[in-house]
Amino acid sequence: GDRKMVRGHAKQQAQERNAKLNAGAQKGSQLGKADVAMVFKCPICLQVMPNVKLYHTHYQSKHPNETFPAEAQTQLDALNSKKAQAADSKAAAEPVVKKKPAKKKDDLSALLAEGLGPTKSSKKK
Repeated sequence: GDRKMVRGHAKQQAQERNAKLNAGAQKGSQLGKADVAMVFKCPICLQVMPNVKLYHTHYQSKHPNETFPAEAQTQLDALNSKKAQAADSKAAAEPVVKKKPAKKKDDLSALLAEGLGPTKSSKKK
């Protein structure tokens, strides 16, 4: 009789189904994606940073005597003010209750007293 391999047929069907699913997916390299994400380029050393916070940190550490670019400074200020507003609204929503830290010395001595004290199981008959 004319018998086909069942597994081979299923494999071919799976390959066709996966080809249809993957047809819309992008193919190729992601090498250029990182370069596109890098937004800030240092004019002094030409190093590239992905965000304004790292750019500012770079300037502080590598070029402390230079002035930070004005347009980047305005972006950094806007970012910091957003964070401050978020922190203020969170602080207003939840009152923070500080707990007093327990005295470690007392805890340690209590634990030692419990552990070193005479117990029924440690006595020999």
